[in-house]
Amino acid sequence: MQKFEVVKFGPYRFIGKVAYARTGKSDAVYKVLTMHYSDWIFETIDNMEEYATDEIHNAALYSWSRYEDKEQLLGLCVGRFMKAG
Repeated sequence: MQKFEVVKFGPYRFIGKVAYARTGKSDAVYKVLTMHYSDWIFETIDNMEEYATDEIHNAALYSWSRYEDKEQLLGLCVGRFMKAG
């Protein structure tokens, strides 16, 4: 990490789709964001121009509550911050 900054922004609504990545891999989130099947998620979001914001970065929100123990999969919500409401 080169820089860490906490910045107030919003209000936004996170719009996306749940995807899964195997835990224990340092680049698991990156792989989910760049996997071929996530292309349609961002393509769909790009076509929702009326909800677009200046926040154009693709993101993944994850929570340990989505962890699946048997396969060691971590659930990630892959998407983008869009207009609230």
